[in-house]
Amino acid sequence: LEVGPARGEAHGRSKLTEDQVLEIRREYARGVGYRRLGKHFGVSFATIRSVVTRRTWAHVKPQLPEPA
Repeated sequence: LEVGPARGEAHGRSKLTEDQVLEIRREYARGVGYRRLGKHFGVSFATIRSVVTRRTWAHVKPQLPEPA
């Protein structure tokens, strides 16, 4: 049972999923700009910037491949 404010997808007003957040960060690292990502995901430039700089969604970490 989690206590405290809702985070990420559990927050009722969230417009992104954790998978989308990871995709945004990957695409930005490949050189796609904030505005283009914002249009693609239907959110603002500022929202994308906050995701990329981890001002928001800081709890979302990249998934590491499982050891063989």
